[in-house]
Amino acid sequence: MTVTETFFSVDVEDMQRAIAFYVNAFGAAVPFSSAGWTSLRIAGVRLGLALAAEPSAGAVGLHFAVRDLAAARSAVERAGGAVASSPYEVAPGVMVVGVTDTEGNTFTLTQSAGTAPEAQLYVFGGADGDRELDRLRQIEGALDPASRRILQQASPTKGWRCLEVGAGAGSIANWLANVVGPAGSVVALDVDPRFLSSDSPTNVEVVRQDVREWQGHGPFDLVHARYVLIHLPDYDRAIQRMVSSVRPGGWLALEEPDFLAARFAGGSAEFEGAFQRVSASIEAMFRNRSMDPALGARLPAAISKLGLTPVHVESEAHLAPGGSPMASIMRASAEQLRAKYVATGRADEADVEGYLRFALDPEAWGLYYATVRVLARR
Repeated sequence: MTVTETFFSVDVEDMQRAIAFYVNAFGAAVPFSSAGWTSLRIAGVRLGLALAAEPSAGAVGLHFAVRDLAAARSAVERAGGAVASSPYEVAPGVMVVGVTDTEGNTFTLTQSAGTAPEAQLYVFGGADGDRELDRLRQIEGALDPASRRILQQASPTKGWRCLEVGAGAGSIANWLANVVGPAGSVVALDVDPRFLSSDSPTNVEVVRQDVREWQGHGPFDLVHARYVLIHLPDYDRAIQRMVSSVRPGGWLALEEPDFLAARFAGGSAEFEGAFQRVSASIEAMFRNRSMDPALGARLPAAISKLGLTPVHVESEAHLAPGGSPMASIMRASAEQLRAKYVATGRADEADVEGYLRFALDPEAWGLYYATVRVLARR
């Protein structure tokens, strides 16, 4: 397994103006510069500036961690940039503000200590490492069989090149690596690759990168993502990037949740209100971050719009009793996200406690959400 550093690139209209901005605002180092391309290093991130006659400015997906948010905003403005949003809290103690560089590219500044800024913006960002790894492994145990079944419909074989987006703890990336064999390869892409094991097969390359900004290594025979797009406000941009990474005739497999499917399905009446209110808070948590809690249901149309042909579409309703693998996953999520649930105003601490007890009661049944799976060919 190899690990590649984080890399972003942006289009610029005026190279010298853009260089001056990043040097003055962030103290960027400039290891290489030419008329058409400049490479910058900023706090462990490599940023490429590409000269373009008609720059495609917009949201970059880049986040800088800063010690003093107010001072960083002032530095951006002094360097010729602009503040694009008011500061807002994405998690307890984690403040974010949107800013724009001199070329119209928008990114975020994050004030918090100890966590990579990409992880801070993720719903589960900042979670305790051991608890988060346990949650990811529970998801793998419950959902990998269905994921492998969908991927096997694409008939992956020896020598294929595969891309696993949002590789998590690595189970699907490692499975694909064994399927394609030494002649094939798998790129495991994740903004937080800390849970990807160093003993993964040698044909797995781990890349720390946001898929919306990733530009390398393609084309691929097979691209797969599970529970990634739900965490992205501009998920359509991520889908476009993945589609462009698939070779003609290759395959794209996406799996995303639909939380609007949630409903109480049986058990003690004392739990019903808590289940419904926590489910409503999950929906609100995503909407408050400009994310789509019903994204799974929109996948087939979104993929078809980009010219791919869905050959298999399914929706699995996760109707399960307390104590089941799915209930345990949702219980682990509620334990980690309880402050975010309560912050929506749709549920209180007593509701979360009731939801946690509900997820343990073998006589309590809930339809926690649905997973929509789409396999499409380019």
